[in-house]
Amino acid sequence: MAVKLAQPLKQLLKASFLGGNKNHPLAGWHILTMLYHDGGSRDPLTLNYLLDRYNQDYLDANERPLRDEVWQIARNNLNEFNDVN
Repeated sequence: MAVKLAQPLKQLLKASFLGGNKNHPLAGWHILTMLYHDGGSRDPLTLNYLLDRYNQDYLDANERPLRDEVWQIARNNLNEFNDVN
């Protein structure tokens, strides 16, 4: 199970809007978290693995499962952010 975020941190991360989607404001942060925590595993971190893991472990109670199209937008936003910095 994913670690629950403290409310002040959650509000700060929502404001950063890394995922680029109002329905999944923490998607970008959770993608980075999964990459960091699971990056050392022997199994490859495929897009399908990350999407399934997000939908299984990181959704808030009021969130619908993340769709592939939204996942692609969040991933592209993170790529753009990485290219700028």
